[in-house]
Amino acid sequence: MTFKAIAVLLASASMGVSLLSAQAAVLRVCADPDYLPYSNRAGEGFENKIAEAVAKALGESVEYTWESTRGQGGFPEFLARTLDANKCDVVMNIPYGSRDELTTQPYYVSSYVFVFKKSKNYDIRSMDSAVLKRIKVGFESDTPAEQGVKMRGMLPGAVAFDVGSNSAESPAVMLDALQRGQIDVLITWQPAIGSFLKRRSDLEVVVVPNSRTLGSPEQYAFPMSMGVRHGNESLHHSKDLMGRRCGILGTLVISLVAIFTMQTTQVVSFSVETSQAGREAVADNVEKLLNESDCRSCHAIDRKVVGPSYNDVAKRYAAQANAPEQLARSIRQGGSGNWGDLSMPAHPGLKEAQLAEIVQWIVSLKDGGPDARQEAKTKEYTYTVNDKTVTVDFPVFVEGSDQWVTKDIFRGYQLYNSYCYRCHGQDATESELAPDLRRFVAAGKTVRDFLPVVMAGREDKGMPSWAGFFSEEEVQQIYRYVKGRSLELVPVGRPRSEYDSEKR
Repeated sequence: MTFKAIAVLLASASMGVSLLSAQAAVLRVCADPDYLPYSNRAGEGFENKIAEAVAKALGESVEYTWESTRGQGGFPEFLARTLDANKCDVVMNIPYGSRDELTTQPYYVSSYVFVFKKSKNYDIRSMDSAVLKRIKVGFESDTPAEQGVKMRGMLPGAVAFDVGSNSAESPAVMLDALQRGQIDVLITWQPAIGSFLKRRSDLEVVVVPNSRTLGSPEQYAFPMSMGVRHGNESLHHSKDLMGRRCGILGTLVISLVAIFTMQTTQVVSFSVETSQAGREAVADNVEKLLNESDCRSCHAIDRKVVGPSYNDVAKRYAAQANAPEQLARSIRQGGSGNWGDLSMPAHPGLKEAQLAEIVQWIVSLKDGGPDARQEAKTKEYTYTVNDKTVTVDFPVFVEGSDQWVTKDIFRGYQLYNSYCYRCHGQDATESELAPDLRRFVAAGKTVRDFLPVVMAGREDKGMPSWAGFFSEEEVQQIYRYVKGRSLELVPVGRPRSEYDSEKR
């Protein structure tokens, strides 16, 4: 079998080279059978999810060749035994521009990160942060992190982990060592440990920048691609075929970035408070169901967020004899048109008993008080930047300072540079994958314009829905950070924040 249509779909856009198998119905993928969060036989890794998405876009099914990437000879030997031996057509995760294989257009960029306990409150911003010389550092062997530690003379007191060459170990062992106190800070590749952070909310994650105080910049962030075999180039494609498949690419790349992000990054912890005072009778189990589902992202009891308030839903259905059945159908199947153009996703995973409880609770609100439509007049904050005066409806800096951004802005910075940057550019700068969000907010768009786009997504542009992943408060924090960047109030990079001022 020659190189698959995946090369046309992705590689042609970045290399001008593609390989064709017009009749192929199977996408042959080489992967590790037991190396989460990357891949496993059960299909639970992010490489598995990406392979499924690519195969679906091509109208094909996935067929795996399993081989350990952590055996003798490491990843190069894995490529030699599998892809180069023509046992498959593509590997799902390889550095862009690799000399070993042809690489497709990158579908994500990620970096090495510092991980430490939040309670330590370390001031770590780069490999040159002074605190690193006073604490126990852990790193993954044979990586840029090891080189960075070595050139700064920190290697003798540091702890090396050989996860990448030991097929019996999970990357989670590095986080276990951190939490047991064997090391104080871990430096590792973020995709390797991101999914394990979902249940470790006590850990702080800081991106390692591509810079150093002295000398040439070091590289800690890398664009990642799919790898295809050398020697199967074929330039004999019709313009129509190339145009059609490259058209798919524009949507697919964003989707792959979203899959990678949701599979490998830390899920942010959040707390949700009931919005309407005096409803102590709300059943605990229903409230828990709503708060842990994507409902919390788009609805509140007494006000519109993205979708209607629960009060409004109850009032609309109140006069209908079969209200519970209709409402249950709407929640289960999703749809659009009843409350505007935005679609509500389906909820096939809700158990019948859970669905019945939610419907019963919503219907019980039909006699609830009026929605909080009239918001109190918002306080305005005025700042001067580059001899210009700008006014916003949220504080950017701690009162009495023009250097320390608020915790709210800093949280927006963390969220944006953990999730949004892969498509929209680091530090809200710009990117070839997706629009510059600074221009969106600079065009007069408010947080109420921003919320529906984030929560509902833009299917025609390949942007997924983030409902259920972000809370309303988190989207507001991202908006405020981007707004601050668009007004040049917030600098590129990690801003000095209220958290830093508390350390003084």
